[in-house]
Amino acid sequence: MLVHSSDNMIPAELRFANLEPTCDGLYPHEVLVLSYASRYGEGDKPSQCFWWDRYGVSNVQAVLQSLFQRGYIVFGGLSDAICSASMQEIQETLKSHDLKVSGSKEVLAQRLIDNVASEELSQLFPRRMYRLTKKGRHVLAKYEHIPYIHAHPLIIEMDIYSLDELMHTLPYLPFREKILEFLNRQGLQYIEAGKFGSFRGILRNMFDLTREKGDYGIAFSIICELLAYGLSGLDNGSSPLPSPGDSDWMTEYRVKFWAKKANRFFPYESSCLRCSAYWIEKLLECKDRLAWDDDAFQQEIIKGVSCAIPYRVFSAPECADIIMAEINDDKKRLEEIYSAAETRFRETY
Repeated sequence: MLVHSSDNMIPAELRFANLEPTCDGLYPHEVLVLSYASRYGEGDKPSQCFWWDRYGVSNVQAVLQSLFQRGYIVFGGLSDAICSASMQEIQETLKSHDLKVSGSKEVLAQRLIDNVASEELSQLFPRRMYRLTKKGRHVLAKYEHIPYIHAHPLIIEMDIYSLDELMHTLPYLPFREKILEFLNRQGLQYIEAGKFGSFRGILRNMFDLTREKGDYGIAFSIICELLAYGLSGLDNGSSPLPSPGDSDWMTEYRVKFWAKKANRFFPYESSCLRCSAYWIEKLLECKDRLAWDDDAFQQEIIKGVSCAIPYRVFSAPECADIIMAEINDDKKRLEEIYSAAETRFRETY
């Protein structure tokens, strides 16, 4: 009996038993298998656990055979069979025929084909690989959102099925726009629920999407907001401010809880509230793409970190100063900012 790691997963064939295909005659999981087809050969049993764990596909080879019968894939030629072997196997075959072993796999495969009898090569490389037909390539180009979202599993609560459903609802938009709309709604829900750490994850996803689209102005604003939240001290479940109806006991507990955070926030050298080198690099990338001079860059940072945030350990101007000091590697200025913020924080809590 086949035991799967996700006992509650509904098999794809049952999930779509009473539904029409949405992708020109294919279901989303079939399009995904199509995107992987050239990696598989006849009779292969793919070992990747995501087929079942994420999509309910228990027999990838059966899907490949169905795609083959419907003309989306065919078997490739001898070159495909050779390229499916390891580089070491190909080079050893070349050496045995006194042929050069330098070059890419494709170059080496062609060298074998040009110099070794096809009958011998067919015996040495018997694996028959799948190859997309024109029909298959057309479907993949049209439904590129499916392999895209599969390759971005950190986009929370969205998979090939949910995104494909969104793509077939009004208004019809490019898939990145659809994902951004979804992330924006999800982000607002996280803020309302006080899940500020999860919201930063949403911002990271939004940055990747806008950068891929070439919208560097928007991408820059997203980084600034992400850094502002990262310096705010807020995380999932954080609630530093009294809420209406809070009891004295709850208010006292909240004050004590935040007072304990001081040793994690300060001083600068050991602070958990820092701007990562990765995001500093991305800010500078946006600056170059947008052709900003230093003054314009600094003004845009000030504007970007001045977004509405429920609570801040550092003020918006301090956030901008921290970012600029990190860019300029000005440790003295960073220590001054964190020291002033620590004094203020300890007086408050």
